[in-house]
Amino acid sequence: MEFLEYERENEVVWARNFVDERPTVYAPAVFSLSRTKTFDLGRFPKGKSRGERFDKPGVVKVFCQIHSHMSATVMVFDHPWFVVPDEGGTFELPNVPIGTHQITAWHERLGDTTMDVRVEPGRPETIDFVLPVPAQQ
Repeated sequence: MEFLEYERENEVVWARNFVDERPTVYAPAVFSLSRTKTFDLGRFPKGKSRGERFDKPGVVKVFCQIHSHMSATVMVFDHPWFVVPDEGGTFELPNVPIGTHQITAWHERLGDTTMDVRVEPGRPETIDFVLPVPAQQ
């Protein structure tokens, strides 16, 4: 199972030990050795939760010490302009300031692609991202 969580800087992400529910980050042994944030929530009983504050922007890879197939990626931003595309790959990013900006599409396995976009008043802008998919052999 993989989960993708988006957080703003200084917000807390909670890990919870569930039995039948699907949490943001599955416990009971959640940890990260990422440069952005290193932590180990340790083990804790069913029904309990523990939180971790993310205090600087970046990518945090989260793993379970017990279940090697369970992982998550937490992306921490220091700005409010981020969005998860819908199942068709489309998205809308409201309230972007007027001017020229860089916008990045990110995929856990395919990496990222960055493009320039010019935002003008009252004019919607369309961006088409193509992430590099490696050839299968």
